[in-house]
Amino acid sequence: MHKDDETAKLLRSIRNMVFGIGLMVFALGLVTFGYLFAQGTILFVVSFYISVLLFLLGAIWWFFSRRTSDPAE
Repeated sequence: MHKDDETAKLLRSIRNMVFGIGLMVFALGLVTFGYLFAQGTILFVVSFYISVLLFLLGAIWWFFSRRTSDPAE
């Protein structure tokens, strides 16, 4: 039973890390889209600030979802 708990925790940690990285990649795609198609408009400014917030949220999500190493027994 103990091994199943550890496996579930590891899989949950990996899922959260992938979600955080996905948010960061989506934010970079959003700012690229704004740069290519909306440069010089208010839409670019809005997409830029939203992408900054999404990137920071993804970085925070990724950082806090990492597993700390188990102490040596």
